[in-house]
Order: sequence, then C-alpha cells, then structure tokens
Amino acid sequence: MGVLYPADGPSFLRSTPPHPLANNACAFLGWLSLALAAFWVYRMKGFRWFAASLVTLLEMILLGAFFVSGMAITGDWL
Repeated sequence: MGVLYPADGPSFLRSTPPHPLANNACAFLGWLSLALAAFWVYRMKGFRWFAASLVTLLEMILLGAFFVSGMAITGDWL
C-alpha cells in the first residue's frame, strides 16, 4: 500500500491525515492474515504443532512487512 499511496512527508509537517483507504486496506490485510493463520492451524488436525510454528514464523515476517508499509503510508519513519 505504501507504493500506491505514499505519504507526502512526515506527519508533523503536513496538516492532512494519511490516505484513509490505504490505512483501512493495510488494517484489513493484517486482520485477514491473522484469520487465515488461525484457519490453517485449525485445519491441520494431525500437524497442528507444525502448522502453528510455521504460521508463527510467517506472521512475524508479515508483521514486519506491515510495519514498513504503515510507515510508508503515514510518513513517520523510525
């Protein structure tokens, strides 16, 4: 989302909030990712320990990507 709706600058230099569609889409994709992770852990009945560990690893990577995307949308970098 940061590529489609980049911020004009840091939030303390501009008076307009970040694009609401980009914020909502980023939040929706984050919740969808967590819901699908729970679904796949539930679905893998014989290998739930394996599915949970794999999904946890993938979610950590995705949360990092969502963090960078959120920084690109709002313009507030570390």
